[in-house]
Amino acid sequence: MATILEIEAALTANAGYAGAKSVPMAYAFQTAMRQKIAIVPKSAVHGGRGQGEAYEQNLEVLKAELDDVTSWISTNDITSTTGARVKYASIREYRT
Repeated sequence: MATILEIEAALTANAGYAGAKSVPMAYAFQTAMRQKIAIVPKSAVHGGRGQGEAYEQNLEVLKAELDDVTSWISTNDITSTTGARVKYASIREYRT
């Protein structure tokens, strides 16, 4: 499992997958986003007595990002076996 800093670095490095039209970058972004959803706590507090720092993560936003990249991959990954396959016509068995 990656650390939070590694996950954030992967997200930052691959966030431009759509602009670069890069399917491998999209897969890397998708993996990092899944790891972030799994590892990052929803909220955290540092310090105490009202003088600390609070952090709250909106999981719905992260899940929406994950859905977006998954949709982008399904649209742009031409090597995927789930898409339509190319069929070639042949006249090999043609008879006159």
